[in-house]
Amino acid sequence: MRSGGRTELTVDPSQLRWILSARESTDREEQVVNQLTDLRKFVKDIGGTIFREVPENAVSATKKTRKLLPDGTYGWEVKRPKWDAILTDLRRGEAKRVGGDRW
Repeated sequence: MRSGGRTELTVDPSQLRWILSARESTDREEQVVNQLTDLRKFVKDIGGTIFREVPENAVSATKKTRKLLPDGTYGWEVKRPKWDAILTDLRRGEAKRVGGDRW
Protein backbone atom coordinates (compact mmCIF):
# COMPACT_ATOMS: atom_id res chain seq x y z
CA MET A 1 0.00 0.00 0.00
CA ARG A 2 1.33 3.45 -0.92
CA SER A 3 0.79 6.55 1.19
CA GLY A 4 2.41 9.96 0.80
CA GLY A 5 5.02 8.62 -1.63
CA ARG A 6 6.03 5.76 0.65
CA THR A 7 5.14 2.10 0.71
CA GLU A 8 3.39 1.19 3.95
CA LEU A 9 4.30 -2.15 5.48
CA THR A 10 1.44 -4.63 5.69
CA VAL A 11 3.40 -7.12 7.81
CA ASP A 12 4.89 -6.99 11.26
CA PRO A 13 8.29 -5.24 10.81
CA SER A 14 9.93 -7.73 13.18
CA GLN A 15 9.28 -10.40 10.53
CA LEU A 16 11.27 -8.55 7.86
CA ARG A 17 14.85 -9.37 6.84
CA TRP A 18 16.54 -6.35 5.31
CA ILE A 19 19.43 -5.99 2.89
CA LEU A 20 21.12 -2.65 3.49
CA SER A 21 22.52 -1.10 0.32
CA ALA A 22 24.78 1.94 0.50
CA ARG A 23 26.30 3.40 -2.65
CA GLU A 24 28.48 6.36 -3.54
CA SER A 25 29.62 6.98 -7.10
CA THR A 26 32.77 8.84 -6.13
CA ASP A 27 35.42 7.60 -3.71
CA ARG A 28 33.86 8.82 -0.46
CA GLU A 29 33.85 5.82 1.81
CA GLU A 30 32.72 7.91 4.80
CA GLN A 31 29.43 8.58 2.97
CA VAL A 32 28.84 4.83 2.59
CA VAL A 33 29.62 4.30 6.29
CA ASN A 34 27.19 7.11 7.24
CA GLN A 35 24.44 5.65 5.05
CA LEU A 36 24.83 2.21 6.63
CA THR A 37 24.79 3.73 10.12
CA ASP A 38 21.51 5.51 9.35
CA LEU A 39 19.99 2.38 7.83
CA ARG A 40 20.99 0.20 10.79
CA LYS A 41 19.22 2.64 13.12
CA PHE A 42 16.11 2.65 10.93
CA VAL A 43 15.87 -1.16 10.90
CA LYS A 44 16.52 -1.35 14.64
CA ASP A 45 13.83 1.27 15.33
CA ILE A 46 11.17 -0.71 13.43
CA GLY A 47 12.28 -4.01 14.90
CA GLY A 48 13.52 -5.62 11.68
CA THR A 49 16.48 -7.92 11.15
CA ILE A 50 19.50 -7.14 8.97
CA PHE A 51 20.17 -10.03 6.58
CA ARG A 52 23.17 -8.49 4.83
CA GLU A 53 24.93 -5.17 4.24
CA VAL A 54 26.12 -4.24 0.75
CA PRO A 55 28.49 -1.27 0.64
CA GLU A 56 29.43 -0.03 -2.85
CA ASN A 57 32.00 2.76 -2.79
CA ALA A 58 33.06 4.44 -6.05
CA VAL A 59 30.43 2.54 -8.07
CA SER A 60 28.22 4.23 -10.64
CA ALA A 61 24.59 3.19 -10.81
CA THR A 62 24.33 4.46 -14.37
CA LYS A 63 27.71 3.88 -16.04
CA LYS A 64 26.94 1.81 -19.11
CA THR A 65 28.96 -0.22 -21.56
CA ARG A 66 27.85 -0.98 -25.07
CA LYS A 67 27.24 -4.69 -25.67
CA LEU A 68 26.64 -6.71 -28.82
CA LEU A 69 23.39 -8.66 -28.48
CA PRO A 70 22.70 -12.10 -30.00
CA ASP A 71 20.49 -10.58 -32.70
CA GLY A 72 23.35 -8.39 -33.97
CA THR A 73 22.08 -5.14 -32.46
CA TYR A 74 23.69 -3.28 -29.61
CA GLY A 75 22.36 -2.63 -26.14
CA TRP A 76 23.60 -1.14 -22.91
CA GLU A 77 24.76 -3.02 -19.83
CA VAL A 78 25.24 -1.67 -16.33
CA LYS A 79 27.66 -3.81 -14.32
CA ARG A 80 26.86 -3.90 -10.63
CA PRO A 81 27.47 -7.44 -9.38
CA LYS A 82 26.56 -6.57 -5.79
CA TRP A 83 23.21 -5.13 -6.89
CA ASP A 84 22.56 -8.24 -9.00
CA ALA A 85 23.22 -10.35 -5.88
CA ILE A 86 20.68 -8.28 -3.93
CA LEU A 87 18.03 -8.89 -6.60
CA THR A 88 18.81 -12.63 -6.51
CA ASP A 89 18.34 -12.68 -2.70
CA LEU A 90 14.97 -10.94 -3.08
CA ARG A 91 13.79 -13.34 -5.82
CA ARG A 92 14.76 -16.31 -3.64
CA GLY A 93 12.87 -14.87 -0.70
CA GLU A 94 15.99 -14.73 1.48
CA ALA A 95 15.18 -11.11 2.28
CA LYS A 96 11.96 -9.14 1.90
CA ARG A 97 13.07 -5.51 1.81
CA VAL A 98 16.00 -3.40 0.65
CA GLY A 99 16.93 -0.25 2.53
CA GLY A 100 19.21 1.95 0.53
CA ASP A 101 20.73 5.33 -0.05
CA ARG A 102 17.89 6.32 -2.40
CA TRP A 103 14.56 5.35 -0.77
